Amino acid sequence: LTSVQAAWVLEYLNEHGPAFKQMNVPEKLTALICALHSKSWFQVEGSTTFGVTAAGGRQGCKLGASIFNCCYALALVQLISALSAEGIVTRLHYQS
Repeated sequence: LTSVQAAWVLEYLNEHGPAFKQMNVPEKLTALICALHSKSWFQVEGSTTFGVTAAGGRQGCKLGASIFNCCYALALVQLISALSAEGIVTRLHYQS
């Protein structure tokens, strides 16, 4: 992200709240997802020391793609709303 994009994301989240809250995801489910990603640990093979992350996702997390898709869908809804407000057509007609 550029600094301008990051500033927009922060402004949006401050105004509208977290993505899961906007999508009415139950608080217990949100807490469970957060717990899966907080204090993730790893160990390098052959070492007796463990590393603990302060933030970020765990590589190979089964929920990663779903979480990304939910947040991306929310961003697309906002984009469609902004384009519609400007009078830009956002529907594509196709035949299956």
